[in-house]
Amino acid sequence: MKYRKLVYTFILFALAGVWGIFNMNTSNIEIVQAPATVKPVENNEINQIKTQENLTTTTKSTIININTATKTELDTLYKIGPKIADKIIEYREKNGKFKSKEDIMNVKGIGEKTFEKIKDSICLGN
Repeated sequence: MKYRKLVYTFILFALAGVWGIFNMNTSNIEIVQAPATVKPVENNEINQIKTQENLTTTTKSTIININTATKTELDTLYKIGPKIADKIIEYREKNGKFKSKEDIMNVKGIGEKTFEKIKDSICLGN
């Protein structure tokens, strides 16, 4: 009894499928042929593509205004995580705007080495 409904359902769908195949309009089907030869990609070509990708990503770097940047924006700077970003914002709120780029070294956690890495990525705004 259980299987009778299942068998009837299967037969119904099979007939519906056959009916659909025989009544299908095949005049608009386009047959596409694959190219006969495929040129293998060489390692040099892959390296050139990766180099081009790296060049485009480094040229798209943005300059962060340390006097107005949000925590998320500051977090994008080299070696500046969420904790140091919070310290920069706290310093800015307590002492006012940074007057020079070097003033960011007054924030605990930012030394000369970090400053050297980020100095070209930061600005003071207008």
